Amino acid sequence: MDFLVSYTANVAAEITKYAFAPIGRQCRYVFSYSSIIETLKGKVNNLKTERGKMESKVIEAKKNGEKIFAEVSKWLNDVKEFLEESNTFLDKDIKEVDTKCIKGLFPNLCSRYQLSRKAEKKMVAVEELMKRNNFTKISEYVQPPPIEFTADENSVAFNSRKEIFDEIYASLKHDHIRMTGISGMAGVGKTTLVEQIGKEAGSSRLFDVILLAAISQNPDFSYIQQRFAERMGLTKFDEKTKEERASRLHGILERRLNDGEKILVILDDVWEELKMSDLGIPFSHDDSKSQRSCKIIITSRDENLCNKMGSQKIYKVERLHQNEAWSLFERIVGHDILTIDRRKIASEIIKACGGLPLAINIIASTLRNNDNLDCWKDAIGKIRRANFDRRLSTVLELSYKFLEKESDAQELFLLCSLFREDADIPIWDLLIYGLGWGLFQDTTTLESAFVRINVRVKYLKSTSLLLDGTTKESVKMHDVVREFALAVPSKDRHMFRVEAGSSFDNVARLNLCTSMSLQIREADDFPSKLELPELKLLKLETAFDGPPLVLPYDMIVTMQKLKVLSMYGIQIMSLPQAFKYFQELRTLFFDSCEIEDISIIGELKNLFFLHFHGCNMKALPEEICKLTKLKILDLSGCEELTLVPSSVMRSLSRLEGLLIGQFERWEVSIEDNRNNRASLEDLKSLSNLVLLEVHIPDIELWPEDLLFENLMRFKISVGQKFEYWEHFSDSSKILKLKDETHRPLTKGVDVLLQTAEVIYMENMNGFQNGLYERSDITCFLESKYLDIENFSKMKYVADATIARCEVFPHLEELRITRLPQLMSILKSPAESAPLQKLRKLKVWGCPKLRSIFSQSMVTCLLQLVEMEVCECEALEEIVDCEKKPEVQHIGFHQLRYLKLSKLPNLKSFLSSTNALAGDNHHAPCVRVGLFQNKG
Repeated sequence: MDFLVSYTANVAAEITKYAFAPIGRQCRYVFSYSSIIETLKGKVNNLKTERGKMESKVIEAKKNGEKIFAEVSKWLNDVKEFLEESNTFLDKDIKEVDTKCIKGLFPNLCSRYQLSRKAEKKMVAVEELMKRNNFTKISEYVQPPPIEFTADENSVAFNSRKEIFDEIYASLKHDHIRMTGISGMAGVGKTTLVEQIGKEAGSSRLFDVILLAAISQNPDFSYIQQRFAERMGLTKFDEKTKEERASRLHGILERRLNDGEKILVILDDVWEELKMSDLGIPFSHDDSKSQRSCKIIITSRDENLCNKMGSQKIYKVERLHQNEAWSLFERIVGHDILTIDRRKIASEIIKACGGLPLAINIIASTLRNNDNLDCWKDAIGKIRRANFDRRLSTVLELSYKFLEKESDAQELFLLCSLFREDADIPIWDLLIYGLGWGLFQDTTTLESAFVRINVRVKYLKSTSLLLDGTTKESVKMHDVVREFALAVPSKDRHMFRVEAGSSFDNVARLNLCTSMSLQIREADDFPSKLELPELKLLKLETAFDGPPLVLPYDMIVTMQKLKVLSMYGIQIMSLPQAFKYFQELRTLFFDSCEIEDISIIGELKNLFFLHFHGCNMKALPEEICKLTKLKILDLSGCEELTLVPSSVMRSLSRLEGLLIGQFERWEVSIEDNRNNRASLEDLKSLSNLVLLEVHIPDIELWPEDLLFENLMRFKISVGQKFEYWEHFSDSSKILKLKDETHRPLTKGVDVLLQTAEVIYMENMNGFQNGLYERSDITCFLESKYLDIENFSKMKYVADATIARCEVFPHLEELRITRLPQLMSILKSPAESAPLQKLRKLKVWGCPKLRSIFSQSMVTCLLQLVEMEVCECEALEEIVDCEKKPEVQHIGFHQLRYLKLSKLPNLKSFLSSTNALAGDNHHAPCVRVGLFQNKG
């Protein structure tokens, strides 16, 4: 009986518990309202703290040139959205309920109940966000884009060079050799050799990072450190002193070394002993520290200097042997040109050049397009009569004289000499300087001027007076050629470059000077009195950390013929009122300047080209409205710019080029624009635009009728700005799209997709059946590079069965990242032949993908050079041949690099039992079963 009573009591207790517990919870929502809200506030504050910590880490990682993981960015975005909702809830909803009662004395119980429940749900959401914040790493190093070394592979094909090349390259693989020196006289080919070594080390991936800098006779450490920082992708490198910059670089490079990366630093044209620590390069001769030391290669004309700096191996580059010199000359001019008469003269020319590759290159390049035998005879006569030390200069004089037949070629050549030694000279800068200077006067549009300068640059490169730059849109000038250009006498172009610390003693020459490049490192370097009555181009460069530079009034008033003024790295508190005298000024170029008051700029009524590249200005002066003749406005890199007046945009009706890629404060509503802020609607008034760089923060801001149908060049980002590694200087039409909504693309985007050469697309969740699923447009016709990332619903990159046009006819590189639903890269009929020009393929993070290629696809991939496949958990084979088991061979004849990583289910390369064939002379033969053990 007692047992029955006890049992009944327990049952009753349980019934009471389950019956009244929900009632208790409901009551708690009302009576514990204040406690619940306070608890939520505490959790929200904790989340804010965690977000602040994460944002600090992200800022530091970005400053160090690292790429933030997508999941970290998503967490921050989710937290941001949650906190915005929570702030509205706590600051608005709660306060309204607390005040809406009878004289504030009687609470609204119903509202309290509802808000308490919402608060508890928000606390659960906070806990979920806090749990997700368990990242062991938030970023990864981004490998710098490979340096486009300009050295020709044939340049080291000679025995005298190949032996040295092979020895130096082999030494790079030995830990105990950390510094190598290369010596030799000017023009003998030291730079060419070291660039070829760098090129080979980069293409073979012997090093993770390669840094290159020309030290020169007057080294500018600040400039060199800036170049290194750009290579490392540092978004902020604003330390004030060279010691601070060196410390920052040293810390970043040392961290990468400690993480197992290998770094090669090439220092070209060293004249004096220098310490690696002054540049910020981790280096030690101590064998115990070899893993924390960069590899160093230095070149110098002085062999003793290489030894003083501690080079463990020193190689001397001698002049070419006679037979090598002949081979070089013949290769340049062409075998067919060398008739019997010319062969005799050519042999004498080669002998007179003394085996110097630079002299042979230039004279051969000059003579190859000249079929007049007397010109060849005249050349050998002039070279012979010169002393040996002067023969290289004589060759340069001959080549320079031959430029007379091409209009503007000599002037363009001289213009290049005003840039610092070994500078990568942007062709864009040459164009703007040249147009302001008076070159290309018979061109009527910006596009025709682009065509003209590219023709002239190509011609100058064909004469070897200019060299290829590190990109297709830049050039370089050999230091010996540059010295000649600065000294060459010219009828009406007198060039003058003053290095830091040099004097202005030659008053007579200054009075005739028409173009000057002035480098300032200390405030005292700037002359207090300087008269330049004939000056038409002035290029000022400075990197000193001192008071703002003030251009002397007396100097300005003597320069009334000035047409081009360029200032780099200069602090300008206020442009002097004397600037109003520059009524002939056509080009005004501010680069990386600190600018405050420049309102006087509105008086320069004849200005055509105005550039504020990388300046710290916060607002574009409204006085620019007066510059109605302006053709180019460049605001690229102005990260602090927050105000562009609408009136300025609407007044510049002649504008052909607008570069405003960092600006994002576009006005949303134009109906009541009291702040005079520019909107994207204002761009409609710029009907002459052919060049545009712009960032649009949200695709909703893009007006439906804003169509850029006449653009010849563009770099446009929507939703997210370009990262530093998303840099394609060789392409003139670049588009980036990021949009997490399902909104349809505007007509303006459709127009750009038809002509864009480089396309980045991220979070475009409206696509499911591929990029061609919209049948009303034809896109990607000119695309050479395509990068798609984080498409949550996409099953195919392209479905050729529904496309209205040929699928990716010109695509050379395809990158696919984090497509969780991707089933196949391409869905296409068997008879189609897609991706015939594809050279590089990277697939990462596609968990449902079972194979990379179908058989019909792979037979078209005759140009594939590189392939990476990583983190695709379901992948079983690279090539799916199950549908056609009779296939005998599939060839990847050009494949040079293959990386397969984190593919746990990979069984074989092919799903059939046949071999994968390769060209015996090119690609290795890969056979079935190679991956059976999932190694």
